[in-house]
This record gives sequence, structure tokens and C-alpha cells, in this order.
Amino acid sequence: MLVQFQNIPWLPGLVAALYLLMKKKTFSEMAENVVKVMLGCYMILAGAWLSSLALGQISEALYQTFGVQGVVLNTEIFGSWLLADSENYGFLAFFTAFFINLLIARLTKKHYLYLTGHHLFFLSLLAVSLLWMYLDISFLLAALAAGVVTGVYAWLSVRVGALTMRRLKPGSNAGLANSATGAALLGSLTGWLTRGNQTAEAYGKNGRNAGAVTSMGVFTVLALALLTKAGNGTLFTWDDIKECCILALLYGAALSIITQGIRMCLRIFIQMFWDIGRSVLPEMIAGLDSTALVSYSPAAWQAGFVAAGITGTLTTIALLFV
Repeated sequence: MLVQFQNIPWLPGLVAALYLLMKKKTFSEMAENVVKVMLGCYMILAGAWLSSLALGQISEALYQTFGVQGVVLNTEIFGSWLLADSENYGFLAFFTAFFINLLIARLTKKHYLYLTGHHLFFLSLLAVSLLWMYLDISFLLAALAAGVVTGVYAWLSVRVGALTMRRLKPGSNAGLANSATGAALLGSLTGWLTRGNQTAEAYGKNGRNAGAVTSMGVFTVLALALLTKAGNGTLFTWDDIKECCILALLYGAALSIITQGIRMCLRIFIQMFWDIGRSVLPEMIAGLDSTALVSYSPAAWQAGFVAAGITGTLTTIALLFV
């Protein structure tokens, strides 16, 4: 476990210190925030270790019982594993991606800026790992190349997402910066083509933002653990049920630690991105996460979750027979 913490996250700490210095913060404010950034990194790494402990047992049980290899992943847990591999180079790709996005927006005068920090962070980490693995290059080159690729994608993603937002709310000055940008555009176009004689409505902000629901992951892991126990053909004992509950709660604890670590680590950088974007891009179109935009169309948000649940279940069942 301790091998994950051998390298100090100096790069995010240094960037945070420089930003706070530019904001003319006091030494105590700088010290407090830099420590929070670096502690957030360690919390992500601790969650990575804990989640691998819980999910490793689930994966092994699934394979032994059904011959299927798989785990319950989301961007937070997968991202924590990627950070454990890339460390400071992952942050280098993250910062490079933002400034490439900013540069493209400035040069093209199409001021689309990706401001969903945790999604940009995950995409950067994923790009670093893929480039390092398949191109057989150093982590430094992989980080720089990943930053360029991710920055270009970020600008394009917000531009595409802005088209969707204009359909949901005419005159909207925001774009969608989320992994579901393509699906949102497809749904928007489908709705426009099938609307008949109805006209688009401007939605008011009557919906509520949705937060991450850790309990859903806990119940999913619990169900999988119980399923593997039942697949052995033996009767449940209290020890079996207790073991399943422990694995599910360990997963929930890991996800909670990672989520809190991401918030502590990225909060100051998201603020920094906003400040830089406002100063460099006078007509900035902010790319925001889907949770920040759900109030424009709460019904579409709920329909999307139902559709995702159905397709995810059908895909999981299909994979059992592949």
C-alpha cells in the first residue's frame, strides 16, 4: 500500500501555490490550501488502494463462479487507479489540457472552455496511460501528448454541447462538458426531428441538481457479492452475508474517500480555470457538468437515467453470454 505514497504530489502543490501568490493571498492561506490539495491527492490514492481491495475480491468471485471477469467501476474509482500509475505526470497532462483548450479558444475566437474539473482530470489521466502503454514512450512525453489531445477534445466537446444547450434553452451561454456530450446531442437532435408541430420551450430553473449517489454503488456491489455466493450452490450463512456487506461498505468507503479527495484537490484548480478563462476569453462559453445543467430540463435528465439503467442492464446480461 505505502508504495503509492512514495512520490510527493509536488506539481499540484506548486501550481496551487503560484495561483494563490498571484491572488495575493496571505502565507497562512497559501499554506492551508496547498496542504489541502496535496492531502486530497493522498486521499485519492488511499481510496484507490481500498477500492482495489474490495473489487479484487468481487472480480475473483465472479470469475470463479460464472467465468466472467468484471468489476463495478465509475470515473472516480477508475481515475484513482490511473492517478496511482501516473502521479505528477497525470497532473501535468491535466494542466496542459486546460491551457491547450484555452489557446484554441483564444486563437479561433470560439470561446468554448471545458470547466468540469473532475471529467477533464479523468480524461487527462486516461490519455496519459493509453499513450504511455501503446506508444512505448516516457511518461513525460505521454503526459504532454495527452494534454494536447485532451485539450483539443475538450474544446470540441464544449462546442458540441453548446448546440444541445441552445435547444434546451434558447440563448444559453453554456456548453456541456461531460462524457455524455455525444448522447446529449443525439437526444437533442432526435427530439427536434420528432417534435411534430410543437415548438421548443425555454426551461426554467425548477429542477434540483443531482449529486453522486454512493449508495447505488454499495447496493450494486452487495447484489453482485450475494449473487456470487448464491452461484456456488450453497446455503447462505450469517458469515456469508456479513462478508458481502463488508465488501459493499468497503467499496462505499473507498468511493467516498476518493470523491472527497477529488473535491479537496481540484477545488482550487477549478476556481483558477474560471479566473483565467474570464480574463482571457471575454465571451467565454463555459462547459459545465450535467448536474449543473439539469435544471434546464429535469424531465430529460430523468429519462436519461432510465435509459442508461435499461441499456446498462441489457449490456451486462449480454456480456454473460459473450
